[in-house]
Amino acid sequence: MTGLSWLLTLTVALSAPVALAGDATYYAAPYIGRPMRNGEPYTGDDMTCAVSAALWPLRNNWGQRCFAGRRMLVCSATNCVIVRVTDTGDADAFARHGVVADLSRGAYRALFGRLDGKQQVRAWVL
Repeated sequence: MTGLSWLLTLTVALSAPVALAGDATYYAAPYIGRPMRNGEPYTGDDMTCAVSAALWPLRNNWGQRCFAGRRMLVCSATNCVIVRVTDTGDADAFARHGVVADLSRGAYRALFGRLDGKQQVRAWVL
């Protein structure tokens, strides 16, 4: 991000009502090509993520939880990325492991520069 757009994004995020702190992980390679919760195939390169099904109790017309299209700002100690929520994960597993976002491989690499398990982050729903 450029300096001004990064500052504007951070200002908006800090005023957002939902802030999360915990770990970010990334989707493993075997998930490439499988459909995500929103029906799109996972490519690994897009700036997307999965979140715990328990985080935001939004529902569509059929009573199902609906996260598709929500955006999150995810920040490490030194970098930030904006990702689109396209999938949900097991709420118990996310809570047990302290995970707030399961990032695509591309988003994780953009945030940390490498793929290496899990790292601490703060995240805001935009």
